[in-house]
Amino acid sequence: MVAYMKSRLLRRLLGAGMLGVSALCGAAFLGEAEAWRLARQDVSQQTAPPQQPLPQGKSVNYYTALADYALAVQPSNYLLAEQATGKILARMEHDAQSWNRLAFIDLRRNRQLTRDGVAALYKSYESSPYGDLAMMIWRVEFGSSVWTSLPDDLRQETIAQIPVIGRFGVSWEWRVRTCRENPHEQIWRAACAIAPGVVRPGTGGANAGKSG
Repeated sequence: MVAYMKSRLLRRLLGAGMLGVSALCGAAFLGEAEAWRLARQDVSQQTAPPQQPLPQGKSVNYYTALADYALAVQPSNYLLAEQATGKILARMEHDAQSWNRLAFIDLRRNRQLTRDGVAALYKSYESSPYGDLAMMIWRVEFGSSVWTSLPDDLRQETIAQIPVIGRFGVSWEWRVRTCRENPHEQIWRAACAIAPGVVRPGTGGANAGKSG
């Protein structure tokens, strides 16, 4: 989750440079970077007891950074990450990224996906059935890690990400790896279907055998 968030920020910054955005947009990106810096500083304070109250009246960027840094520190501060995410959802109820984070927190905190984590995933898909490439890949990877805990409809939502991922040329390495290595047949078959010519070891062909 943390790597996913950092990659989104990096792509936005690189994209801005390549497109030569205006000074106004540049200021917005600098503001986001500053939010990350302040959040990192506050997380370092939060990890030392007694915990400080959650900062109030901050930007969504700040609370996003705060939540992600709270998950990145060792040991992770799940309560702070959850509270910061709640601040985001209070303003942006349909922020799929935040619902994904709550599902991730649930899994990390409980070492299994509970009813709360499943509910967060439902809200994520309800808020954004697909999303950007990084989010879709994260959903497949996360869904794969908790596959036996997912209801059938959430499994189908997970698998539905894969054909859309296949529309992005930069996803080729992920498609190949998922086709060859993912342990869940429904997932690897969907990945093999968007990785023409790739053969899954032991199958005699990328799409050999019955579908499941």
